[in-house]
Parts: sequence; structure tokens; C-alpha cells
Amino acid sequence: NNDETGALSLCFGDVTYAAGNYSEAADWYLLAALKRPTNIDIWVKASTVRYPPSGRNLKLAENVLVQALAMNRESSDLLFNLGLAMHGSGRLNEAITFYQEAQRTNPANREITAALATALHASGQFSQALAQYVAAEAAEPSSSPVFLANYALLLNSLGRKQEGRNLAMRALNADPNNVDAIRAMRECTAE
Repeated sequence: NNDETGALSLCFGDVTYAAGNYSEAADWYLLAALKRPTNIDIWVKASTVRYPPSGRNLKLAENVLVQALAMNRESSDLLFNLGLAMHGSGRLNEAITFYQEAQRTNPANREITAALATALHASGQFSQALAQYVAAEAAEPSSSPVFLANYALLLNSLGRKQEGRNLAMRALNADPNNVDAIRAMRECTAE
């Protein structure tokens, strides 16, 4: 029966993931997702996009998430995670498109807005990035050192150095050892 097979596959996926065998875990999760095609969380697990870098396979992630979207077209989680896969592969324009579509279906999700801001910033679309950083911060002040560092660097590049320094300091306060926060502070305090 499909439900029992899906449950067993999910269990094997969890066990192999916990053991650090990410490739095998992805296979088990994919089998579970195919048995439970409307379970978005299982599709995301099967994609590897949220795995540690050593276990991530972005081409697999793209293929799995496209397959999942064919069955769950309006899922902001799938759209967002496909954006993450594209972003990780350096395909910023495609990442931006998927982030924007995810944001359209779930405008209150701060994580989507923050990822969109980062992709727009990386692609040189500074005014659009600034609008997204402002929206993400207004929705919920961030304690993520990476988000704060990226936002600080954008403000610094726009000549808003004191605001950039303030955000870089927040990033360092959140995690004094974070390399992004350290780099942001260095760049925001350079003359």
C-alpha cells in the first residue's frame, strides 16, 4: 500500500540522513514523495537543497523541485526552494523569478523576501534589493548575521555608511565569529 511504503521510505530517509548518507537519504525521500505527492516537506527533503553543503546536489534539487511543482503549482515553499537551488548554481535571474513567484503566493514570508533581496543585490539591482531588504526588516527585525551583513554592504555601497555600520554591528552582535559580519564591518568602516 502506498501510505505504508511512503511512511517506511520516509523513515529510512530520516535514518540515512541522520547517519550522514545524504545521497541515499535523498533517494528514500524521493520514493516517499512519489508516494505522497502533495507533501511539500518530503519533496524539499528529497531535493537536497537544504542539506549541508557536502550533501547538496543542486542539479538533483532542480529536477526534484520541478517535478514537485508540476503536482503542486502554487506552493510557495517549492518555488522558494527552487529559487535557492538556482541561486546556489549562480543562476541569479532564474532565482529572482522563482523568489518573486514565491513572494506572490506568500507575501508575508520574510525568508522569501530576504532571499529575493540577496539575489537582487548580487545581480546589481540595488534599488530593488534595497526595497526588499527594507520590507524584510520591517516585517520582522532580523538576527541573521548573513542577512544583516548583506544589507549593511548594500547600504554602504549606496553611500549610507553609518546605517551600514549600524547593521554590520548588529550582525557582529548576533555572531562575532561570522565571516560575513566581519567582512561587512571591515568594508563599512574602511575610509
